[in-house]
Amino acid sequence: GRPVLATEIGYHTSLQPKTFHFPVTEGIKARYMPRTLLWSFISGIRRAYIYEMVSSFAEDETNPESSFGLLRHDLSRTPAYGAVRALLALCKASRQTEPAERSLAFLNDDSERFSLRLTRPDGALLAPVWLGIRGWQWPARIENPPAERATAFSVTGPHSQVIAHRFGDDGSVSQRVIAKEGGQYRLSVSDQLTVLE
Repeated sequence: GRPVLATEIGYHTSLQPKTFHFPVTEGIKARYMPRTLLWSFISGIRRAYIYEMVSSFAEDETNPESSFGLLRHDLSRTPAYGAVRALLALCKASRQTEPAERSLAFLNDDSERFSLRLTRPDGALLAPVWLGIRGWQWPARIENPPAERATAFSVTGPHSQVIAHRFGDDGSVSQRVIAKEGGQYRLSVSDQLTVLE
């Protein structure tokens, strides 16, 4: 019955480890980190601490401690830094929205699709959605291209538009407005995170 905290959560990118703590590529780390934070939230973990902000050592392909950071040892940004920063920025109120009851519902079932509904402090509805599948094959060291599955969803309550923020493996986020078609919206859901706003 006590709150759960995750004191160290993250991925390293040292691809020749001498331990059983297996790596991912920088692109997969960027794909996984926002999903990991949202999954922690879904799972009831009250607070999750990313390990770590800055890598402890200079880059070394055999030492995981040299590549856990969102920032490299020289303070340069990793793609995962961009992805985490973008997720946090989306959760921050940027404009005033009229308070209103809004809801979003997917119109088909998919056991591998994960999503949640968040209300931003400015009243906007956010719906992160992703496929909970692996993007990385170890020990083959194969980075799977993003998977795509078509889905449809409806939105009830007052809203002027739906914006899809798609997270890329390079840490970037693209945006597009989704047009309503026949009373519903269509979306390609991926193992790359999309946040519907």
